[in-house]
Amino acid sequence: MTESHPLQSVIHNIIERYLAKYESASVGIYRFHAIDGGEFSKYLNSLKITLNRKAFIPTYCWHYDPYGKHYILFLFICDGYGRYDLADLLSVIRRLWTSHSMSPVEQIDNIRITVNNSTEMLEHLDQWILNLTEPQFCNERIPHQRSYGVSQKI
Repeated sequence: MTESHPLQSVIHNIIERYLAKYESASVGIYRFHAIDGGEFSKYLNSLKITLNRKAFIPTYCWHYDPYGKHYILFLFICDGYGRYDLADLLSVIRRLWTSHSMSPVEQIDNIRITVNNSTEMLEHLDQWILNLTEPQFCNERIPHQRSYGVSQKI
């Protein structure tokens, strides 16, 4: 069995809560160029406020890779209650990001999870996490260190 990443259990927990409460969830996976951690937190706060106003009911978790110098954002929203879906969100995500960095946002994937396809989609997400968080070669001068976080869960 392959070694799991702590984000896997966090993501499974978030999806289980969405499925129990709303019977579906959408997960957007985005890559952002690394900026100061405080600035990234400000960006996440403004994104969450904006999405709450649009009735998305967002939850997110992120992973920072200091070797690749980027953040990976897993954004979870409730399907069906908002006026938009994840495809419509990319313009909002990019617009808010421009006040923090001139580097572009890359949309990696957009996944819709329902009660009927949850097992298959969770396996798909697990593979994404393992690929995105794959260990790098380390040496004494550059210790292997990565960080991650999660918003308050629904």
